[in-house]
Amino acid sequence: MKNKGIKILLATLTTVWVYIFILSQSINAYSSRNARYSNNNDMPKLESAAVVVKSIDDDKILFSKNAFETRSIASITKLMTALTFLELKPDLHYVYSIPREFFRPEFKTRLRPGMKFTALDLLYIMLLSSDNVAARCLADISGLSEREFVQMMNLYARRLGLRNTKFADPTGFDMDNVSTPYEISLIMQKVLEQPLLSNIVKTKHFSVSPLNYYYNIDYVNTNRLLHNPDYQTLGGKTGFISRAGYCLVTTNRLENGKEVVMVFLGARHKFSRFGDAVRMLTWLNENCEKINSKYSKKTVNENKEYTITAKENEFGYYTKFNN
Repeated sequence: MKNKGIKILLATLTTVWVYIFILSQSINAYSSRNARYSNNNDMPKLESAAVVVKSIDDDKILFSKNAFETRSIASITKLMTALTFLELKPDLHYVYSIPREFFRPEFKTRLRPGMKFTALDLLYIMLLSSDNVAARCLADISGLSEREFVQMMNLYARRLGLRNTKFADPTGFDMDNVSTPYEISLIMQKVLEQPLLSNIVKTKHFSVSPLNYYYNIDYVNTNRLLHNPDYQTLGGKTGFISRAGYCLVTTNRLENGKEVVMVFLGARHKFSRFGDAVRMLTWLNENCEKINSKYSKKTVNENKEYTITAKENEFGYYTKFNN
């Protein structure tokens, strides 16, 4: 009996040792596969769920992670709200009194019912502070119902060839406002082509007084990168709802003068998207020459549908695009 017990114990210890050995080898193999991401010359480790980085002048995709994954985009929606609003040729000096019905308990806003602003002031307020009430006001100033305005937003997206972008409301609060990192980069580029919008999205601070009140409301741009001159930020937009996570689209100038648009969707923490952007800018500036020699090129056909050639590059990441 005693010998039998010893044999069982030895067999058990042997099994445990083999299991530990196999587990340690698996961990070592995993670490080796990911070791290339640990230094500054390799791909930065990003927390955002979906990312694209694209140069503006030559349309090169410099970096991607789930770049064509359709996701909820929160208040990045407001970029299309602004584009659609200006497309309708509004009177930017029109004085508008904010109606009570545009307020909802879950909206964070510093506006109050009955306050009067010009349409231009509301455009600044919407893009700098991501105010949902201001977005609804702009849709109303357009002369369309909110439903009709959203239809115009979707038509605008179709004209840009954005096959995976769909809007459900002008604020981004509805989780059914969806797009992909790549298509958001195209929307951002369209914003930069509009002189007025390009100026607004790079404005750091905006102080405005309601026309029927005697005090100022001070707004600070929610894109934190703007407040550090080292990042050479040209504009952008933030967003957050639970379904979308923390989102950011930003345009920046690299040390070599190249301008890039970067999109980060689905970050789990408020500051992660900005941390990702800083890590990406650092990586881009340190690898400018190598990046220029390896890229995926966008092409557009007659129906304004894009195709992408996917390519694994020397930095060790693989970009999967839809064709």
